[in-house]
Amino acid sequence: MTFILIFGDDGCGKSIQARSIAEVMEEPIHLSFAVKNRDLYKDSVIESKELVILNEDYEVNPYKTMDAFHAEVRRIVKDNINKCVVIDEVTYFRAWGQPVSLEWYNHKFNKNSDKIGKDNLLAWAYLNSITYGKLTTLANWAASNNAILIAISSLKEIYLDGEGTGRFECSSTRDERKLSDIRVRLEKNGAAGKGYFATFEKYQDNHHSPDNIDTKKIDKDGLLKELIARCVIK
Repeated sequence: MTFILIFGDDGCGKSIQARSIAEVMEEPIHLSFAVKNRDLYKDSVIESKELVILNEDYEVNPYKTMDAFHAEVRRIVKDNINKCVVIDEVTYFRAWGQPVSLEWYNHKFNKNSDKIGKDNLLAWAYLNSITYGKLTTLANWAASNNAILIAISSLKEIYLDGEGTGRFECSSTRDERKLSDIRVRLEKNGAAGKGYFATFEKYQDNHHSPDNIDTKKIDKDGLLKELIARCVIK
């Protein structure tokens, strides 16, 4: 198992659980896109790199931010030192990648598009290459080098005929969810009762069975214990 996708609502412990896993791994690195979590690794032995680049008005500069991420992907693959990479979080990838993709499309084809749609599908393709494509590169690298990639994502509401259903799913794209080897939903005070819970929605190479898709009550490093018990981490 090489790519673990952890998702859930704010405050359910996604970043803390991921940090607990990384702390027992060899040469871990944390790539931060979540400004709110910038202090989480301050006293940790884990190397943490803040990839969000802000303009003078403290707005995110998507061009420099995506450049910083791509540079880290190249470095990780080339150096081949890290055995665990935590990306916190991938939810923002496509939002920040869209202006980058539009700039590429407009420059390359001498256009003036202000959004990605049916008229510029090549912009969608380029967006996928700079977001999902880079995640695929890291997943392939991890699979080839006995490393673990952990990506953190949030929730989005499921809509039906334009109306919210009150039900939520992982906000990562379908391709990102499919790419993962393990997909875990974390909840706090959810349907299973009070406390923190981990639901394994996907486990062991798309093999779905009652034994693998289950919900466990966990403590602050309980996801690590579950992954050890399932022989994902040794």
